[in-house]
Amino acid sequence: MTDRIVPTAAESAEAPPNPLRAQFIDIMQKGEQAPKSTDRPKEEVGDALFNAVLAAKPTDFGQGVRDAQTAAKAFTEEPDKAKALAKGAPVFEAAIKQSDADYISAIAKYSPEFNQKKLALESSQLAVVMDMRALQGSFSRVPEDKQGAVARMIALASDSDTSAGLTAALRVEMGKYPGLLENVDKLKTAMDAEESAEKAMDKAAQPLMHAAYEEAATRYIYAHALELCGKTSEAFTLKEEGKGKVDQAYFEFLDKPVPPKNVQEA
Repeated sequence: MTDRIVPTAAESAEAPPNPLRAQFIDIMQKGEQAPKSTDRPKEEVGDALFNAVLAAKPTDFGQGVRDAQTAAKAFTEEPDKAKALAKGAPVFEAAIKQSDADYISAIAKYSPEFNQKKLALESSQLAVVMDMRALQGSFSRVPEDKQGAVARMIALASDSDTSAGLTAALRVEMGKYPGLLENVDKLKTAMDAEESAEKAMDKAAQPLMHAAYEEAATRYIYAHALELCGKTSEAFTLKEEGKGKVDQAYFEFLDKPVPPKNVQEA
């Protein structure tokens, strides 16, 4: 499920940038294999996240990441990393628990709107299916020897690059076949509504996804501290937990709903 950590177009276009996103996505993508006992810590990767946390404004994050920021700062200022870990471990662990609580709070606050947008997308997808069926019915009544030409007309008239003059001429021709032009227009309207509903759902998911990224971030921050102290197995476990948090959030909030099975098969 690692492909889920790639941002959607709506995320990139609609959502404010997450200051940690690039850093811990990079760690997720590079951390697919369990470390061997002989592996050297991947300090250059973890350092990027540490540096991002330390440089970021606390107001950009929830309480969990702010707590991890405090722990990371104290850890970097202590030359004896074993001592730093002993002092910082309880704070890192508390930050992880807080980021999990922040996520639960985000669910309570933002999921009602998300669920509303998801239902709207499902309805718009169903409308597309029904209007596609209606167009197929109109098309099936076109004489068989004309269907190839009519199919090309529909494709050209639907292409935004087609000139206004040619589109007008194509619409005149399609209007000669009962119901065809009407159903072409209805399907176009339904598809535009579906696209708008999908963007709205993705936008509603962003606060939820942000909270999930913060769950991952607190784990990766602590994992890097563990790596610097030679505790690679414990670090790997935390990274897997963090990746799982984001994967699950994508499954819950950014996997697109599909029409009911009976509609798809009809």
